[in-house]
Amino acid sequence: MNYWAAPAVLSKKQPNDVKTDNIIADVCEVYGIELADLMSKARHRILVEPRQVLFYILHKKLNIPCVKVAKMFNKNHATVLHGANNIKTFMENEKDLRERVTGVLLRNDYFGLTNNIETSK
Repeated sequence: MNYWAAPAVLSKKQPNDVKTDNIIADVCEVYGIELADLMSKARHRILVEPRQVLFYILHKKLNIPCVKVAKMFNKNHATVLHGANNIKTFMENEKDLRERVTGVLLRNDYFGLTNNIETSK
């Protein structure tokens, strides 16, 4: 490899390069739930948090419009905004949740999405 090709190979992924399917699969794996359950209309507590974490990552971190995220999950755009804002607020006070979200982001080295998450609390 020559000197000029190295930076391109060593550079981190850009947000547009990340596949949303990978993030969804990682959230399912971290929370130990099935994809069908995550996409269902069920509102059980064990399904709501992972869904809202996905809303937070996809909308707030990857800057995907809330309308597009809502269509992915067959939800309303207001549901996506509410869920993303809930997770953002809860992460300020709950260390366990902040660690789970950070774990999902670091799982496949999703660039520097964890930079804005405060871990000092």
